Amino acid sequence: MSKRILVVDDDEAIRGYCGLLLKRQGYEVVDAKDVENALEVVSRESFDLIVTDYHIDNSLYDGIEFATILRKRNYHGPIILTSSEVPESVRKDPTIFNITDTLWKLDIEEIVDKAKKCLEAEGSSQEP
Repeated sequence: MSKRILVVDDDEAIRGYCGLLLKRQGYEVVDAKDVENALEVVSRESFDLIVTDYHIDNSLYDGIEFATILRKRNYHGPIILTSSEVPESVRKDPTIFNITDTLWKLDIEEIVDKAKKCLEAEGSSQEP
């Protein structure tokens, strides 16, 4: 069974490209345009990894607040925060902010390697 990944980003092009890169590696990808939509999806479905933007326009929450909500709702899987403006404090120690890893948005091609790394750390094999 494929590993399931939720990609949350207000930029449709980024969501689509990130999803395409992950799908090419055999992952099942679901996307959401904002945190509110993502929370609705997470309440119905389970995911092995969540990739979220830090700044999400037209959303009540940012990516760090989203991660905190997920942890309070007992999501224990890895969370990757993407942004072109990840604060230094988050990059230094993302776990303080309920984040597993960070990714500079302009290096989105690295999402496959980050996904594999995070899923492996959770006890998953390298294969999706």
